[in-house]
Amino acid sequence: MTDHADSAPEGFSRRKVLKFAMVGTGAAVAATFASPGIAGAKVPKKVVNYQATPRGKAKCSTCASFQPPSACKLVDGVVAPDGWCSIYAPKA
Repeated sequence: MTDHADSAPEGFSRRKVLKFAMVGTGAAVAATFASPGIAGAKVPKKVVNYQATPRGKAKCSTCASFQPPSACKLVDGVVAPDGWCSIYAPKA
């Protein structure tokens, strides 16, 4: 009988797969709302799991979409500079 738990490649975990899926989904949402066909449309906070607190070092004020003092190019409504959402993309 084969033990499937040991058959995954090294460095491969459920957590990594889920994190990759979440980032990919966030990127897809960002790309959808940034496309020229719906310019000006913003996504609701709930859709991107917005929270008013940072996630580690990631926070709205360091995101490429943040518009000081409290707005976002992609997320609807007021956003806190120390907030975070799943479509966070660090400034280049």
